[in-house]
Amino acid sequence: MGERRSRSPPARWDSERISRTVVAFGRYPEKRPSGLRVNDAGAMSLESLLDCWGSQKGVGERDVLDAVRLHMFQRDGGSALRFA
Repeated sequence: MGERRSRSPPARWDSERISRTVVAFGRYPEKRPSGLRVNDAGAMSLESLLDCWGSQKGVGERDVLDAVRLHMFQRDGGSALRFA
């Protein structure tokens, strides 16, 4: 008997999903992967993020940086930063 495979397509990590995940890690401690170092302001290093989450999800440095830059501002078109 072979290994059972899921019929679901693999989860896709587009830039919006990456940025929403990073925001959630900063805002909600219970959503953070084990070992992710976040300071009192909700800031984390890219290295820590990639070590604790990105490498396991197949998300690389360029993916995270591009997602943060693309989704830097709130959708309402104002100047409120999503990442500060």
